[in-house]
Amino acid sequence: MREKREKERQQHEREMWESERKQKQQERAKREQQDEPDKRSDEEILGLSRGWTQEDLKVTYRRKCNQLHPDKWEKMPKQMQFMMEKEFKAVQQSYKNLLK
Repeated sequence: MREKREKERQQHEREMWESERKQKQQERAKREQQDEPDKRSDEEILGLSRGWTQEDLKVTYRRKCNQLHPDKWEKMPKQMQFMMEKEFKAVQQSYKNLLK
Protein backbone atom coordinates (compact mmCIF):
# COMPACT_ATOMS: atom_id res chain seq x y z
CA MET A 1 0.00 0.00 0.00
CA ARG A 2 2.82 2.36 0.93
CA GLU A 3 4.67 1.65 -2.31
CA LYS A 4 1.57 2.38 -4.35
CA ARG A 5 1.14 5.76 -2.69
CA GLU A 6 4.80 6.55 -3.24
CA LYS A 7 4.52 5.70 -6.95
CA GLU A 8 1.40 7.85 -7.28
CA ARG A 9 3.17 10.75 -5.56
CA GLN A 10 6.16 10.42 -7.86
CA GLN A 11 3.90 10.28 -10.92
CA HIS A 12 2.08 13.39 -9.73
CA GLU A 13 5.39 15.21 -9.21
CA ARG A 14 6.54 14.24 -12.70
CA GLU A 15 3.30 15.53 -14.22
CA MET A 16 3.60 18.81 -12.32
CA TRP A 17 7.21 19.20 -13.41
CA GLU A 18 6.27 18.56 -17.06
CA SER A 19 3.43 21.04 -16.85
CA GLU A 20 5.71 23.73 -15.42
CA ARG A 21 8.35 23.02 -18.05
CA LYS A 22 5.84 23.37 -20.90
CA GLN A 23 4.49 26.59 -19.44
CA LYS A 24 8.00 28.05 -19.17
CA GLN A 25 8.71 27.08 -22.79
CA GLN A 26 5.54 28.82 -23.94
CA GLU A 27 6.39 31.95 -21.95
CA ARG A 28 9.91 31.98 -23.38
CA ALA A 29 8.58 31.65 -26.94
CA LYS A 30 6.13 34.46 -26.29
CA ARG A 31 8.90 36.76 -25.01
CA GLU A 32 11.10 35.93 -28.00
CA GLN A 33 8.30 36.80 -30.40
CA GLN A 34 7.66 40.09 -28.64
CA ASP A 35 11.32 41.06 -28.81
CA GLU A 36 11.74 40.09 -32.44
CA PRO A 37 11.46 43.17 -34.69
CA ASP A 38 9.33 42.92 -37.80
CA LYS A 39 11.67 43.14 -40.78
CA ARG A 40 8.92 43.42 -43.39
CA SER A 41 8.12 46.71 -45.09
CA ASP A 42 4.73 48.34 -44.59
CA GLU A 43 3.74 47.34 -48.12
CA GLU A 44 4.65 43.70 -47.44
CA ILE A 45 2.65 43.65 -44.21
CA LEU A 46 -0.44 44.92 -46.00
CA GLY A 47 0.21 42.90 -49.16
CA LEU A 48 0.34 45.90 -51.48
CA SER A 49 1.96 45.66 -54.90
CA ARG A 50 4.08 48.36 -56.52
CA GLY A 51 2.28 51.45 -57.70
CA TRP A 52 -0.52 51.20 -55.13
CA THR A 53 -3.03 54.01 -54.76
CA GLN A 54 -4.79 55.42 -51.71
CA GLU A 55 -7.87 53.40 -52.71
CA ASP A 56 -5.77 50.21 -52.85
CA LEU A 57 -4.40 51.02 -49.41
CA LYS A 58 -7.86 51.53 -47.97
CA VAL A 59 -9.32 48.34 -49.47
CA THR A 60 -6.34 46.20 -48.48
CA TYR A 61 -6.31 47.60 -44.95
CA ARG A 62 -10.00 46.85 -44.42
CA ARG A 63 -9.61 43.32 -45.81
CA LYS A 64 -6.63 42.57 -43.55
CA CYS A 65 -8.38 44.00 -40.48
CA ASN A 66 -11.43 41.88 -41.22
CA GLN A 67 -9.25 38.75 -41.41
CA LEU A 68 -7.14 39.48 -38.34
CA HIS A 69 -9.59 41.13 -35.95
CA PRO A 70 -9.14 39.71 -32.41
CA ASP A 71 -12.85 38.89 -32.04
CA LYS A 72 -12.51 36.30 -34.82
CA TRP A 73 -9.81 34.42 -32.92
CA GLU A 74 -11.39 34.19 -29.43
CA LYS A 75 -11.85 30.42 -29.50
CA MET A 76 -8.36 29.65 -30.76
CA PRO A 77 -5.41 28.71 -28.50
CA LYS A 78 -3.76 31.58 -26.63
CA GLN A 79 -0.58 31.38 -28.70
CA MET A 80 -2.59 31.74 -31.92
CA GLN A 81 -4.52 34.67 -30.44
CA PHE A 82 -1.25 36.34 -29.49
CA MET A 83 0.19 35.94 -32.99
CA MET A 84 -2.96 37.28 -34.66
CA GLU A 85 -3.08 40.24 -32.29
CA LYS A 86 0.55 41.04 -33.07
CA GLU A 87 -0.14 40.89 -36.82
CA PHE A 88 -3.28 43.00 -36.39
CA LYS A 89 -1.24 45.69 -34.64
CA ALA A 90 1.41 45.53 -37.36
CA VAL A 91 -1.28 46.08 -40.01
CA GLN A 92 -2.66 49.08 -38.14
CA GLN A 93 0.79 50.61 -37.73
CA SER A 94 1.65 50.04 -41.39
CA TYR A 95 -1.58 51.69 -42.46
CA LYS A 96 -0.83 54.74 -40.31
CA ASN A 97 2.69 54.94 -41.73
CA LEU A 98 1.52 54.73 -45.32
CA LEU A 99 -1.23 57.32 -44.88
CA LYS A 100 1.39 60.00 -44.19
